[in-house]
Amino acid sequence: RYGFVDAKGKFIIPMDYSFIYEFKSGLAEAEKDGKYGCINTKNETILEFKFDELEVSTTTKAIYGTYQDKIGIYKLNGDVILEPQFDELEELTYALVLAVRKGKKYHLMNHRFQLIKDSEFDFVEDLESIPSYIKVHKKELQGIYDVKQKKIIMPIKYDYIEVMELGLCAVEKEGKRGFYDHRVGKEVVPPKYKNIKLLAQNLYAIYVDEDRKFILINAKGEQVSKYKYDWGMIQSEGFSNVKFKGKQTFVNCLGQEITPPQFENTNNFKEGRAAVKLNNKWGFIDTTGKVVIPIKYDKVYSFKGGLARVVLNKKWGLIKPNGEFFLPPKYYRTAHFHYCNKTLAIIAETRGNNGLMSKRKKIVIPLAFDVFKQYTKEIIRVSNFTGTYSFIHGLWNCKGEKLLDQNYQELKEISNNKIWVQQDKKWGILKVVK
Repeated sequence: RYGFVDAKGKFIIPMDYSFIYEFKSGLAEAEKDGKYGCINTKNETILEFKFDELEVSTTTKAIYGTYQDKIGIYKLNGDVILEPQFDELEELTYALVLAVRKGKKYHLMNHRFQLIKDSEFDFVEDLESIPSYIKVHKKELQGIYDVKQKKIIMPIKYDYIEVMELGLCAVEKEGKRGFYDHRVGKEVVPPKYKNIKLLAQNLYAIYVDEDRKFILINAKGEQVSKYKYDWGMIQSEGFSNVKFKGKQTFVNCLGQEITPPQFENTNNFKEGRAAVKLNNKWGFIDTTGKVVIPIKYDKVYSFKGGLARVVLNKKWGLIKPNGEFFLPPKYYRTAHFHYCNKTLAIIAETRGNNGLMSKRKKIVIPLAFDVFKQYTKEIIRVSNFTGTYSFIHGLWNCKGEKLLDQNYQELKEISNNKIWVQQDKKWGILKVVK
């Protein structure tokens, strides 16, 4: 049997129920004798125990109850909003409406529980990527309905629709693919290609042979590339990676190459810099294709917040976009910087020692720990080995203030400035003072 007790262990809901769920909006769904009902925090019955299923919605502030295979909608005080009549009910989270089914048809319903005019479909799907948009189906064809405008904004005439980046949808009709811009309400590339891929705004890759070679076209269908490329990746900061005869480069949104295909590997542009590999070494180019950081490093990582990690002769450092070092490559390892208490900080690691260095190159937390990890947005967990798979832990904040001495074998998550700790195989709770 199930019930509820308060923080002092006193029963506030007696153990009268086969099962009971947590309270939401002051109500809890409970089961008794195989049927579900709803109770409040005073153990008063709000909905009698006659339902096969019951759900309290925090979104619509209502209760959905299934009775004799039909779903009804009720107020939080138990009053009826709509008698049981629906075969299916689903909250479309991103569109902020309900989808209800009666028989074989779906209808859209607002959060005032009114049916939306002219919204009858064979099936509906929530679209996470575009809030207020719903993919709708009729007679095995698909389109898009805009809940805010209360109208179809993409005609129900396609066999398949896939929402893409840059405001576009890939569409398919009779085995041919194209693209539709849902922002302006028109096809930008008619569905007449067997294989087409989006690379950038108004730039598309058309596969032209069985070897998966492709050319680039613009929205008018005009070829803008001079090669049949082997491979391409969707744009980053206005540039797309492409490969020709095993060598890579970048093209802009007009399909123009910024360098000849010459690199063994490339990474996406980040903060105006792209990592490129040549002769098994890495460096960076800018958006004109100029090498701005020499191609001499064993490994590099993308820029973030004005710095990038580089590795030279197995030593790690941090470099600026102009090629100057923030930290020369002399460390056993440098972990990438991150935001910590709204202050940009850098974790600097040497062999066997880890610590925190500010962007002004000041050591904030001593380089004295085996494992150094951001625990929360403001707190760092420091650890040292005490044996095989054994550690001893402590806590510091990003200002360099020690919060917990390094005396604990285990630390669990922090909640309300309190943390579970283990010491000598015993558990307790400590307050974390910032």
